[in-house]
Amino acid sequence: MRYFERAVRGRRRLRLRLPLALVLTLFTAGFFAAATSSPASAASAGALGRVAPRMHAATSASTPLPGGHQSGGLVLVPKWHVLLGQGTAIVGSSPNIASLGGSGPSIVVGSRMNGCVYAVELATGSTTPGWPRCTGAGIDSTPAVLPASGGVDDVVVTTGDVAGQDPPVYNPGTGSVYEYGPSGNTIWSRTLPDVYGSFGPAPAIEASPAVGDTGNGQTSIVAGTVGLSIYSLDASNGATTSGWPQKTADTTFATAAIANIDGQQTIVAGSDSTAGPGALDNWNGGAVRTLSATGQTGWTYASNEVVTSSPAVGNLDGSGPVVAFGHGRYWWNSDGASDADGLTVVNAATGALEWERHLGGYTRASPALADLTGNGQLDVVEPTWTALGQSTGGVVYAFGPTGNTLWGPVTLPAPGGNTIAGGVATADFGGGYQDVVVASGLGFDVLDGRTGSVLATEGLNVNWDGNYANLAMQNTPLVVPDPSGNGLDIVVAGYYGGPSGDNTQGFIAAYQVEGSPSNVGSGAWPMFHHDPQLTGSAIPPAPPPGTCVPAVPPCTTQGYDLAASDGGIFSFGSAPFYGSMGGKPLNAPIVGIAADPATGGYWEVASDGGIFAFNAPFYGSMGGKPLNAPIVGIAADPATGGYWEVASDGGIFAFNAPFYGSMGGKPLNKPIVGIAADPATGGYWEVASDGGIFAFNAPFYGSMGGKPLNKPIVGIAPTPGGGGYWEVAADGGIFSFGNAYFRGSTGSIVLDRPVVGMAAE
Repeated sequence: MRYFERAVRGRRRLRLRLPLALVLTLFTAGFFAAATSSPASAASAGALGRVAPRMHAATSASTPLPGGHQSGGLVLVPKWHVLLGQGTAIVGSSPNIASLGGSGPSIVVGSRMNGCVYAVELATGSTTPGWPRCTGAGIDSTPAVLPASGGVDDVVVTTGDVAGQDPPVYNPGTGSVYEYGPSGNTIWSRTLPDVYGSFGPAPAIEASPAVGDTGNGQTSIVAGTVGLSIYSLDASNGATTSGWPQKTADTTFATAAIANIDGQQTIVAGSDSTAGPGALDNWNGGAVRTLSATGQTGWTYASNEVVTSSPAVGNLDGSGPVVAFGHGRYWWNSDGASDADGLTVVNAATGALEWERHLGGYTRASPALADLTGNGQLDVVEPTWTALGQSTGGVVYAFGPTGNTLWGPVTLPAPGGNTIAGGVATADFGGGYQDVVVASGLGFDVLDGRTGSVLATEGLNVNWDGNYANLAMQNTPLVVPDPSGNGLDIVVAGYYGGPSGDNTQGFIAAYQVEGSPSNVGSGAWPMFHHDPQLTGSAIPPAPPPGTCVPAVPPCTTQGYDLAASDGGIFSFGSAPFYGSMGGKPLNAPIVGIAADPATGGYWEVASDGGIFAFNAPFYGSMGGKPLNAPIVGIAADPATGGYWEVASDGGIFAFNAPFYGSMGGKPLNKPIVGIAADPATGGYWEVASDGGIFAFNAPFYGSMGGKPLNKPIVGIAPTPGGGGYWEVAADGGIFSFGNAYFRGSTGSIVLDRPVVGMAAE
């Protein structure tokens, strides 16, 4: 991220977004205001090129601020810091973590001023062998990590930015893509010619590279340039993949997301947009669109302000994936664009607007999606850069899945004001929910995820080299497990900002969060764009059809079988077919299906309680017995191999399975229509026709209760291994919650009979 905003438009080269005199004033007033104790004069910038970093020992622990977790705050213990020397400032590049074959994991980050990629070991801060590696242009992007063979990683970095910035860009206006091996060896490099605009054979590439399967079963690298071209490259050799490059609506500063949207890996790309002859999208503002592996555009969302914010993709409340993004401040300067302070959330499948909030400040940073309340749902955190029409300041907001305000605006406590130019990271520091780490021009702060209160602050008036300075940052912090297994580390990078205006010396530093858990926790967004591959997606990637998911024992494809009322079976994914009651005489219609966890077979159950077993044992049934209400579903007990039948009044009948309670005899808004067992706890969920969920010895991951439905819900099935479930409607529509992901449905297919249940395999 950049402290002051600027862009190069595709059809004309544009100017700095702030006058240089004002920029220097902002640096003095905002970034350096708090350094007051015996400051030394800044040294002049050294020659650009390879530099030898200076490593320093850790200093004393910070003092926690009041409020927050039960202990009243957090203690940040400095581990190590590295000063990189004059002319090495780290600005827009956020720290990432990689396995480079050294003594444990390494931190990688790039410098704007000399174009070098630095790698230091997380445990000690010592330089990783073979690094740094210096490119031919300044780096304002975050290096992406590409898993390689042998348990080590390659590092992919894009280079280049535009001229006229402070700190200055090394060799501005040109850029390339580099892939380095774990020892710093160059695997390949190439430029990305601007084939649709006038920026020549090697335009700057300020957007970070995103690495992942874009839907063709191969690992690709997606990056947009300062020109009008966005590329998808073969990660193995850098070659342009089929169907690329594609034309953008204008300059691209945002990092693309690569996400599983309804079972299909998809690219989500944001860019600026300028109207005029030959324009891709003929409006002034910004554009976000989806692209397939071969470059075909799905939907496009138009805004009246640029999109410098990198899109984030997640399933906030279990009702389907969404894309969240902020904007920027180019068109505000000339047109007063209303989206300049907007946080926008759109449906990831259609591009339709879900909700938008106006935050009173420029939303140029990438939002984070994290579980701030500990309820299993993802929330949205967005910092603002400055207030509209103002030159200093910045705040942080948090919103729930539907756009409800959780907290904010929160102003960071540093004296003299501050400026937030980058995004936020999140991790569970001990409260059972995600806390927020945000960096600014005056250090970094940890905010309580539930309340926004400040738990700790660090980076003001540090003295690492005999000169007091502030840790100035325009990027996103990194939260990772400490290599010793003792809690979590916060890693930050930026420049060692002295009060006399020195902003050229880069630094990398690590702080340990005292008493924190050893992992970032559920629903975390621990770094810029979520993960080391910079996918920007909180949704697990879709596995190729027919492949297993190794994280779910036994290895499974998460396919599923749907049962119709005449007993017919529809199989999706790689779910097996063992037979059905389709076409056979029945005393009562089939109303549910359950999979046997031991054999992989399944049971169908009729409304009179009769059970029909296919490659599964029979333990009894309610068939032929009196019932207060008809049977509507069945679930298998993962522990005993037995099963439960559930009636429409919520009553439970257990066969070789324990009883944990039921909704029998209790008031219901709508009748119960199904039941599912939790493989993790051994409990079960009942589901009503309006999608409401009732949990018994099982966690709640969300529901369709109270939400509009085309057809009523008729069944539920858990994900193998636990952690989520699907609801299914009578038309075969599927709704995913927790760690369940969409693998297809009959929602758009004309059926002879309605769907009445579901079983996961």
